[in-house]
Parts: sequence; structure tokens; C-alpha cells
Amino acid sequence: MIRRGILNIANACLRPFKLRLQRTTQATRERMSDGLQHLIEKGCQPNTCIDVGSAHGTPDLYAAFPKAKHLLIEPLAEYAPEINKILNKYDCYYVQAAAGSMPGTLKINVKERITGSSAFSEQPGIPQGTPREVPVVTLDLVCRERNLSGPYLIKIDVEGAEMEVIRGAKNIMSETLAFILELTFVARLVRAPEAGEVIRFMADRDFVLYDIFDLRLRENHALFQANAIFVPHNSRLRT
Repeated sequence: MIRRGILNIANACLRPFKLRLQRTTQATRERMSDGLQHLIEKGCQPNTCIDVGSAHGTPDLYAAFPKAKHLLIEPLAEYAPEINKILNKYDCYYVQAAAGSMPGTLKINVKERITGSSAFSEQPGIPQGTPREVPVVTLDLVCRERNLSGPYLIKIDVEGAEMEVIRGAKNIMSETLAFILELTFVARLVRAPEAGEVIRFMADRDFVLYDIFDLRLRENHALFQANAIFVPHNSRLRT
């Protein structure tokens, strides 16, 4: 207990410098690359990786599975130049659209700095962004049209609309090794789901919370968001 107290005091002093001491005897996974490396060590080898809401790209995902096919789905054209660079490095497909529960269109509130644009509204008093209509595809439809095969690994970061994306992936869920989802513990967006709702939603589809990393804190040090891995209840990763 004394050693732990000293470690906590030292980290409190180092926090303004964005530094942190960590016991080397304690296994942790702090970043997405750590979580992906764990999956690799457990024998997880997807044929297709799907990056929904790719934005600037998810280099850790592509580097972890360089031999897999990668499907990048991103509705905002502002990210296209960076995504096109990724297409030159990996076996990739790029769909400039949002992913959802059914094909159609969707209005996204596009922020001035692009990052954080969402189909959900901000809380009152916060700038909402400029509405933009974008096409919507489903993961089931795109995978069928592109002849992409499982097993799949699906990363989704769509500012609160993760469940809608999963509703459009009914056919490929049975071949999905893992989902990587962004969980929000205190919703910033109006009517956006919080972590508990997402966990229950996944449990209803026989996927359970397996790992969590990349914890992000608010200014008051309360937990705000984290990335989480969900795997099938009967996954061999859990044995």
C-alpha cells in the first residue's frame, strides 16, 4: 500500500508534464496497438478489417493486419486526400459514405474543424456545425458487393452512432471475431448512447465486453471515453 501511495503521488506531480510512471510487473493495455497485439497473440487473424468512421485513418489497425483486406468507410470528403494515401499502402477499399442500419441518406452536423462531426446534436449553447446530407450504406451490403469475406474485425468510431452501424451488419456478425467500439461514459451529444446502453445492446447480440484501453478523462479527471473490444460470448479468446 505504501508503494502504491508513493506511485500515485509521483504520478500526480508528473501529470502537468503529461508523464506517468507504471509498474512493469503489472500487465496493461493502454493503446489500440496494445489491444490489437493481444488479439494477434491469441491467434486472431481476420481476412477483412472494416474501419467505419476512418477519418484520418487508423494506422494501428492496418499495420497489425497488413495481409488482410481493409474496408474504409468515411462520409466526409475532407478526409479523402489522407485516405487515398492509405489506399496506396494496403489492400484497401474506400467507400465515401456513412454506415447505418439501412441504405439511404443522413444529415451530419459538420464541425468547422471536421473532427467530432456527428449526426447527433450538441448540447444547448454549443455550436452545432453545418448540416450536410451524405449517403448511407450498410456493412452487409458493401461486403456483399465487394465480395469481402470473413472472419471480420470491425472498428467503429462514429460519434454515437455505433449501434446503427451494427444494426446494418446482421449478416456478417456471425463471422466477426471482434468489434472495436468507442464507449462514452458521460454523453456529450443529445440522446447519444452511453457505455451501459452499448454494452447491453452488444449482449443482446451475444457479444461481450472483452478488453478496454485508451481511456480519456475530462478536465475534472472523470472518465469520459474509452475504446473497447467486444467478442462473441463463445469466442475462444475467452477460454
